Formats: sequence, structure tokens, C-alpha cells
Amino acid sequence: MAPTKFGKFGRLATSLNSEVGLLGCLLILPYASYLALLGMTCLTFWIWLQQSQPAWRLVTRRGWLVLALGMGITAVTAYDPVEAGLQLTNFLPFFLFFAALSVWIGHLQKPLSVLETWSLGLVLGSIPISLRAAVEYYLKSPSVEARLFDSPYFSWLYNQVDYGHRASSVFGHPNVLGAYLVIILGLALGLGLKVLRGGTLVSQWRWRYWPLSLYSAIALALLGIFCSGSRSGVLVAIAQILIVGWLMRHNRLVLVLGLSGITAVSTAVLALGIGGRSVGEALTTTTLRVDVWEISLNLIRQHPWLGTGLGGFRLSYVPYTIPQYDTVEHAHNLWLMLAAEIGIPLMLLFTAIVGWVCYQGLKTLIGLKTQPFPRSEQAVLAGYGLAFMSCILFALFDVTFYDSRVNVLGWLTLAVIQAIPALAAKADAAATDAA
Repeated sequence: MAPTKFGKFGRLATSLNSEVGLLGCLLILPYASYLALLGMTCLTFWIWLQQSQPAWRLVTRRGWLVLALGMGITAVTAYDPVEAGLQLTNFLPFFLFFAALSVWIGHLQKPLSVLETWSLGLVLGSIPISLRAAVEYYLKSPSVEARLFDSPYFSWLYNQVDYGHRASSVFGHPNVLGAYLVIILGLALGLGLKVLRGGTLVSQWRWRYWPLSLYSAIALALLGIFCSGSRSGVLVAIAQILIVGWLMRHNRLVLVLGLSGITAVSTAVLALGIGGRSVGEALTTTTLRVDVWEISLNLIRQHPWLGTGLGGFRLSYVPYTIPQYDTVEHAHNLWLMLAAEIGIPLMLLFTAIVGWVCYQGLKTLIGLKTQPFPRSEQAVLAGYGLAFMSCILFALFDVTFYDSRVNVLGWLTLAVIQAIPALAAKADAAATDAA
């Protein structure tokens, strides 16, 4: 990164301050989202000033600029251009954020250490959120709610939108909580893999209780996902545990812990249901999503090229087309929503761009011929991959990017995946110089 004129400390101090600044923004993101987004906006602007050429190359050569222009065209031709223009804020600023982070990570002095610190900060920062979800789940149990409903001390909880026996913690909707925690779980599992492979978390701090804190955060994340009552969250969490179990299948401790986690979640679901619904009820209510998907397919057939414009699904929904629902906010599937609102070509382009980023990152991370990263550091990067995988799996059944807190984490994890080839090249160059 080119030297900057930010006082006598120069480039190093500015870089370190920016790294800590982003970590601070990530930590306060669930609680003070506007303040965190302001900080991230300033950081994005600063990186673009410092690294405008590589960031611009990334945007233009990887298809992001074409995608952005196409989405702008669909906004002009939308059912409601103003609404579509507002909905673009869920995408275009994050394209710039993604490009800035991808380039910046590759220029950090100790990128793997920084990524580990960000991951650990997010994981430990989720503990209060998971604990609050557990308390909220208990307070929303029918017997407890019946006793405390008229209490002035709990009016803040019982006067919220009623989502049944489900917790939303600091988020406005239980599904957003579920989406947030599966991302956190992916990062935590990556850190856990590092510990199991003999690595040390944030070794310069020399606090021997990091593993205990990490495992507690994993257990609480699983508890929080269950308390959210998100069926997608439960399924994604189980998938993540199975993947980690397969990667560490020769480690008996991992097998025991993985099976214990899956057993605990499954037992809780069978005994207590999901969000106050029995397993049978949870399965039967999936018909809502099927009905919504049928509506999406009809919109796609009617507007295959440019779609209805972002936000068009909600605007085009006829009240009570699905009985008991006067409004439906989205298509409960990201790809159907994109195809219906920006058209099939742009949906395919979006999928291809993100898919190529994931392919390049995964191919580099696996390293079939040579492995540029130590095994313990490879686990941390794999955690970011697991976290983004959770975004993809969750998006099959729900759309949560409308909440900027989840959106930021999704683009952050994708930016890390984008940066993996550059980090590998940097590690190879360092190894060659050392030789």
C-alpha cells in the first residue's frame, strides 16, 4: 500500500488504525449499525483513495461494473423506479466495500493474523447476542409469558411483533438472528479447526482461556440458532458441523464434539419443536415458501429479461393471493428473487461472478499441488469459507440481505475469499525470498 500522510507514524500506524477501526465497527455492528456503517463507509472511501487502480481493475475486469450498470437499467424500467433505486443501496455500495476490502487485505502486513483477529472478535462478540436470545426464548415460552405479560418490566419484549416462541435478540426478526449466527458459527468452526491443528489463537495476548471461550461461543451460537426458531438456520448449522467433522474425521475429539452438537440440536428440535412449532407443523408450514416460489416463477415468465425491478416482488404481490398473507416481502429464495426483479441474465451474471470468486479461492486454499498456507492458518481461511457457504445455503430458503448487519458480514467473507489467491502469491513470494 502506498505511503500516506497521516502524521509522523506514516503508513504502518494508519494501516494498524484502520485494521482496529474495522474490527471496532464489526463489534458494534449488531448494536449500533448506523455508526458502524458510517465507519465502514469512511474506511471504504479511504481504501479507494489509496488503492483506486487495483480496486477499479477488480470491479471492471470481474464483471461487477457490468452487473451494476445492468441493475441500474432495471431500476429505470422497474414497476416503481424510486423503490428500485432505493433497493439498489442493498447492492451497489457493497460492491465498492467488497472491492476495497479484497484489495486491502492483500496489502496488509500480516493479513492472516488480522483475519484471525477479526474472526475471533466477531465470534466472541456474538456471545451476548446468543445469551440474550436464550433469555428471550425462555421469556417467550407460553407459561412464562402468561405470568409476565402484564408486567411493566417486560413490556418491551411482549409488545414487539409476535413471531411466536422465537427469539430475535438485538435483531428485528428471528430469521435475521439465525442468518447472523450461522455466519458466526462458520467463523468459529474455522478457529476451532486451528486450535485442533495445534495453532494458538492471538498468541501475542497469551490468554490461556481462548479455547474455552471459543468453544463456549460455538455452543452458544448453536443455542441461539435453535432459539431463533429458524429452520434454515438449524439445517445450515448441521451442514457446517458435518463438513468440519468430515474434514477432521480422523480426530476422535472432533467426531465426539460434532456428534454431540448435532445430537443436542436434534434432541432439542424433537422435544421442543422449532420456534414453538412441532416438527410436523414446521414441515407443513413450508407450503408458504412453495406458494411464494410459484408466484416468483410466474413473475419470471412475465418479465424474463429485465424483471420487475428491485422491490418489485413485494409491489406486485396481490393481497391474500396466499391465504392469510396480505403482504409478502420477498421470494424466500435469493435466486428466484433476483431473476424476478432484475431478470434472468443479470441473475446468472451475479451467480457466475460470485461462483468464480468462490472457485478461485477454494482452488487456492485446497492447494492440490502446493499449500501456500500453514495448516493452522488454512483453517482460519476455511472458516471464512464456511461462513460464506452458510450465506449461500440460507439464501436458498430466505432473503436476509435487507438487514445491513448480515449483508456486511456476507460481503466481508466473500472479500476474504476473493483475497485468498493474492495472499497465496504473497506467501509464495515471501518463501522464495527467504530461500
